[in-house]
Amino acid sequence: YCREIPTARNLACILAHDNSSASFFAQVRGKRKMPILYLLDSITKNVGGPFIDIFSQNLVSTFCTVFEQADDQMRRDLYKLRQTWAPYFPPKKLYTIDVRVNGMDSNWPVTAPTSSSIHVNPKFLAAKDAPPVPPPASAAPSRRIVEVMDRPQKQPVEPSP
Repeated sequence: YCREIPTARNLACILAHDNSSASFFAQVRGKRKMPILYLLDSITKNVGGPFIDIFSQNLVSTFCTVFEQADDQMRRDLYKLRQTWAPYFPPKKLYTIDVRVNGMDSNWPVTAPTSSSIHVNPKFLAAKDAPPVPPPASAAPSRRIVEVMDRPQKQPVEPSP
């Protein structure tokens, strides 16, 4: 583990300072891409700050590059990883990842981007300020219906044995 720390630091610097991390990922071969993506994830969650903005720039292409070359187990791991990113990355970025990956694998669910704003229908607000409108006369039950409903109900006849 201790021998890997300088490598992790070097990778962190490359990922954090090289805005072309997508081209960096293109140079990395096979199964080595997943640990680098985990490193990106760890920096995002543990350091945050400006790294989130930097990683967001190439997040979609980076994730999709890894997904494209992944086997089934790695794709499951990518799905688990992607599900943890909602508090860190913009919803539109995550939605874009979902749509692009779904284009490669139709089993990948697409999560709708959440909106922080709420739309209220202006007619709804105007209706609260207006005086109540009485129901139309045709909406009142007819006298015949009321009479029928007020009658005592007959007891059901028990079938004879």
